[in-house]
Amino acid sequence: MDGSTEDIIASRMNVAERMANLMALGKPQKVNNAVPIVRYYRSMIEVHRMALSYLKNQDMERALILLIRFCSFVIEELTKHTQFATFDGPEKKSVMALLKPALDRAEGLKKHLRAKFEVEAEEARKLYARQAELMEARISQNNHVDDKPATIPAGRIAVDSVDIVDPGVTTNSISFPGISVLPGHPNNSYSPPTNSVTPSAPPIDRASKPGVAVYPTKEEHSPIGIRTVLIAGDLIQKFLICADNNTARNIETCGTLCGSIVGRDFLVSHVILPKQTGASDGCSAEGEEEVFAYQNEHDLITLGWIHTHPSQTAFLSSVDLHTHCAYQMMLSEAVAIVCAPSHDQVGTFVMTSYGMSVVESCTQTGFHLHPEAEKLFIEAEHVKYSSSHTTTIVDLRK
Repeated sequence: MDGSTEDIIASRMNVAERMANLMALGKPQKVNNAVPIVRYYRSMIEVHRMALSYLKNQDMERALILLIRFCSFVIEELTKHTQFATFDGPEKKSVMALLKPALDRAEGLKKHLRAKFEVEAEEARKLYARQAELMEARISQNNHVDDKPATIPAGRIAVDSVDIVDPGVTTNSISFPGISVLPGHPNNSYSPPTNSVTPSAPPIDRASKPGVAVYPTKEEHSPIGIRTVLIAGDLIQKFLICADNNTARNIETCGTLCGSIVGRDFLVSHVILPKQTGASDGCSAEGEEEVFAYQNEHDLITLGWIHTHPSQTAFLSSVDLHTHCAYQMMLSEAVAIVCAPSHDQVGTFVMTSYGMSVVESCTQTGFHLHPEAEKLFIEAEHVKYSSSHTTTIVDLRK
């Protein structure tokens, strides 16, 4: 039994540690008084909606983590916000109505998972004992062979004289249901493996009409703990059609990426364009309540955002980084898509753990410099552009 297999089996036997790890992953973020409290309430409604989606998909561990985060943030953090006492909007009433059922669900899930972990711990103990017996038998047999008189002619090796006992279990053959790193882990950021292949975003074809584009589907495994984000293959083209008038005037256009959980993946199915004001180097969304109302009505969760750089290349500016940090704090898989039509570029980005820590602690506004800016964001490796899905554009600017 190799060391990694032994460590994993041993970890399965420690029920208390597994439960403690789940509780730790549910630790809420700290409240920031610079963020309007209504945004926090809306985010909590989305967190609760996502927890219910996990429950529906039988992903009990992720559901518990989000329910713990929801309850802890509402009880422990929101009350510290300077607007808590004076804000009395409908979002607050909605969150408070969800709190008691969420607490009850969390307690029920704790009991369910503790019982599940106990069963798995017993199975792990039996497996560990069997592995130890097999290893002892192997050592004993090898020692027995070494004690035999040498009868093999010089220069020959009798490889069939020793029976090799295969322990029969490798890391790949053991099923370990559950998760190790999840959306919402403490630094809420994505750090990709060094040997992954960066997915290709669809190229911009300014001559084409909206439709289903066919792009290669990558089959590599997603990073551990990070769910794949599927983006409909026609999303870029449809969004750029909506942005055409602004692009021609060198004005940025922005939209919110929304979707749902499909199986074990996130699917970006909608782009919502809010009322907005833009310039050549920035875009500000307005009418957030309309976006939230549409998401609420259609049971959509926020999966990131998209915007254009009409005359620049595809990258995340310091202002973009601050915008995206808020998305990624709520969901580790949240992506920022940047379309640079004049350069035929599409970038699908996430912030690194270093980038998250830098931007979270940065209090500057407007365009400014961050230390080691080249390390703040990278191409998202957990994204797949899929020709099997189509995008719904919701243009609230009209």
